[in-house]
Amino acid sequence: MIGLAVLTVGGLACEAGTAAPVAPDGWQAAAPRDEIRPQFSYNPKGGPAREGCLVISTGPLEGFEGHWARTLLVRGGQWYRFHALRRVEHVPSPRRSVLARVLWRDDHDRPVVRDEPGAKSFAPGVPPVSEPEYPTDGPTDAAGWTAVEGTYRAPSKATNAIVELYLRWAPRARVEWSGVRLAEVEPPAPRKVRLATVHYT
Repeated sequence: MIGLAVLTVGGLACEAGTAAPVAPDGWQAAAPRDEIRPQFSYNPKGGPAREGCLVISTGPLEGFEGHWARTLLVRGGQWYRFHALRRVEHVPSPRRSVLARVLWRDDHDRPVVRDEPGAKSFAPGVPPVSEPEYPTDGPTDAAGWTAVEGTYRAPSKATNAIVELYLRWAPRARVEWSGVRLAEVEPPAPRKVRLATVHYT
């Protein structure tokens, strides 16, 4: 039986008079610097299923950048499916300005290495440090909600996954994130690949 490690957006609340929402379920708002920090909020009735959504909105400057983040326990070597729904306003380039990513970490919050060796031309036989996973955009429904999804194998030394949800580099913009989940799944079925070459004389 597959054990599910599910990450959801429920449980956040905004305290009156505070600059940032309180996130009892582990969601935290973050920005590289205070002067470019966007506004963070939580709408408990937001999202297409009315299950709540995390919101980021920016001011008139283009350089605003921030993200929601939460850490989840994972089992190294297992496969995980990321899913989220995202709706944007006044974002000229969603691929540039709104993204989700998953970072693999160990018990000491350090990046872990991949299980496979690196490229032959660089440090042969040495596994490289794991890079962030970037779930890709899927279809957008009539209400403007875009599915953001991806399936990944956690490196064997990973014990934590950090999920980050971004809005950056778009003035007077807004993004809503809802239905955010990272769940353990069965490995994907193997696929046959046929290769062919052509030799011109």
